[in-house]
Amino acid sequence: MKTYFLCGTVAVWFLAGAAWAAGGEVPQTFVYETPKEFFGQGDFDGDGRADVVIVDKETGKYRLGFQLTPGVLTWVDNRPSGIKGITGFSIGKLISKNLDAIAFTSPDANQITMVGASSPTESSRPVIVPFTVALGPSTVVALDIGGEGNTPLDDLYVGSIYNSPDANQAALLRNDGATFPKLAEALLPGPPAHGNRVSLKAGQPELLCLLLAEAKGDTFRVENLSSVKPLTVMTASGLPSGSDYAVGHFRRAATRELIFYKPGNAGLTVRPVEEAGAG
Repeated sequence: MKTYFLCGTVAVWFLAGAAWAAGGEVPQTFVYETPKEFFGQGDFDGDGRADVVIVDKETGKYRLGFQLTPGVLTWVDNRPSGIKGITGFSIGKLISKNLDAIAFTSPDANQITMVGASSPTESSRPVIVPFTVALGPSTVVALDIGGEGNTPLDDLYVGSIYNSPDANQAALLRNDGATFPKLAEALLPGPPAHGNRVSLKAGQPELLCLLLAEAKGDTFRVENLSSVKPLTVMTASGLPSGSDYAVGHFRRAATRELIFYKPGNAGLTVRPVEEAGAG
């Protein structure tokens, strides 16, 4: 294992993690993406400090940086996710209600796997998630889905792209730790990407966020999954094809702001979130 002091973007993640450990607001498990990698944070070993994970899309290998000492990352060797060509990645309470774990998916492999990461010294065997309700799972988001049969574990939102006659579909799966039964499904107007779960206001439930690639540009969609039937609460259409986004408190308002941008372009757009009514 190798130890490094924090710097740059990683330091920002750990400032949020320090607030978490001190009793502040829990940092959001936001997934950042580049053409070759995913980045995210979570408390994988249960010590109350935020750890970091970096995923190589092509090989499916991931590398963990454990914050065993406050402000210091201890990196471990690469570990296998069980699949290659990863396009979907998420972090949540998937295996234990007390520890964060990692989910991966690949449309070409037609597979979803989950991996625990509680030990800095020993890797865990990937768990294959039964998924037969659609073809080509390309996006996965771990988040709580309400309704009958809810468990303490995070459930799965899965977007898929190889279906027929309607190629793009979404499915909600209940995490029962075994069979992952389907709760609901829906058609999508375009391929889903950049899935995340985000709370748009402090103290409010986490919502599903994703981008849909449509003929006239990308559409950003936010859905409330507190019941089995998804409820769309916000959309932003007409974004440049190939867009991405970030969420943060840039003006210290009660609600968060969204940054939309297209990688490689100089411009970006900031859109504040406004409530139509209380909550």
